[in-house]
Amino acid sequence: MSNYYQYNNMTWVADSSGNVYVGNYKRSGGLTQHRRLADYTGIGYVGGSINFSRSDYVGGIGYNSRTLNIPSTGNRSVAGTDIGIAAGTNILKGSVYKAYNMGGGMGRVHYNSVTDDLKVLY
Repeated sequence: MSNYYQYNNMTWVADSSGNVYVGNYKRSGGLTQHRRLADYTGIGYVGGSINFSRSDYVGGIGYNSRTLNIPSTGNRSVAGTDIGIAAGTNILKGSVYKAYNMGGGMGRVHYNSVTDDLKVLY
């Protein structure tokens, strides 16, 4: 089992099936960290953050994103919802995709070390 603590202080986005993508994104150029990660991955149904020092987060996982969650679900927080539970479970298991930019027209590679799954997005 992968140690999900390695993803502290990261942003996460998930697709509608609960597959989670993590990245170290911050607000920049007028875009939120969730929008930047969603634009990079091409995935952006819901999102949140991972930060173990935040007492208002559930087990270190934040489920809030105005940018993604409100348009997708109508709510800022997806905590306790089916999609939130699926994403949170994958984060806790460490079953997340980490993005690697291969450069040179090779596309974006996302690897999940728990499931040993590799996705290539162009």
